[in-house]
Amino acid sequence: MTHPSTTPRLPRTTLIPLDDTIGALVIGAILSSSLFGVSCLQVYLYFTRYCSRDSLLLKSFVATLLSLDALHGALVAHALYVTVVNNFGDYANLTKLPWSGVIETIIGALVAGMVQFFYAWRIYVLSEKSFILPVIIAICAVLGFVSGTLYAQKGLSVPYVKVEGLLLVYSSTALAFSITSDIIITVAMLYYLSRNKTGMKATNRAINTLVAYAISSGLVTTMFAIADLIATWTAPSPPTLIEAPFLFILVRLHCLSFMTILNSRDIVRSQLNVSSNINSHALMHISRSAVTDSDME
Repeated sequence: MTHPSTTPRLPRTTLIPLDDTIGALVIGAILSSSLFGVSCLQVYLYFTRYCSRDSLLLKSFVATLLSLDALHGALVAHALYVTVVNNFGDYANLTKLPWSGVIETIIGALVAGMVQFFYAWRIYVLSEKSFILPVIIAICAVLGFVSGTLYAQKGLSVPYVKVEGLLLVYSSTALAFSITSDIIITVAMLYYLSRNKTGMKATNRAINTLVAYAISSGLVTTMFAIADLIATWTAPSPPTLIEAPFLFILVRLHCLSFMTILNSRDIVRSQLNVSSNINSHALMHISRSAVTDSDME
């Protein structure tokens, strides 16, 4: 004999689409955490293979950069956990990021600023101590960090994360300064490195390698910053989090591009030393201006 089920039948409800809120947050967290793993590998390779001739200051810079990158990842993970687990089913707060999801913008702006300051120093050396472009890059980096900090301060006081009003101004300003800085860095590196080309094949091959790294890293970070800016301006109503993946990934790309270029120096050295017929003055100049080991002493 069968007994009727005593389990109450739950009423059928219409689910709210989560693709552009929790979905965007999850995708951004997964992709950025994957890139963080690649950055950890690059840092491991740096400290085990490539840092023997570097100054303590440069080593400390790398360690600090990785620590900030890890802190940013922890803040993203905390924001994801609070949104998905602690606030599960709370549709009213889907686009209200916890404090960690807002504070991470400050850490991201700091990481980007540190990397841009380093490139400003490299351009200062490459340009034979010309101050103009490095100062412009440094100003953009500082203003980008200030704008990111103001965005976070304002974001903590609003009931939901809808990038409008002052939030839109601060967010757009920070991204605009980042884009400007990355473009200047890429163009300047391309110009000054190309200017050092000689008639020696090995020297030119080494410079071409540096140019390729500079263009690829600058192009990727610039494209993601532009994509983040577009997503911010075109975000529909009601509020969404579609800009979150671009923002999370952009922070990782700044750190990863820096470490990739730093670890490429041995490849460049091998290309510079491949021929014994290279002019010694050219070798010394390229080594000093492009792949010197005491950049930050």
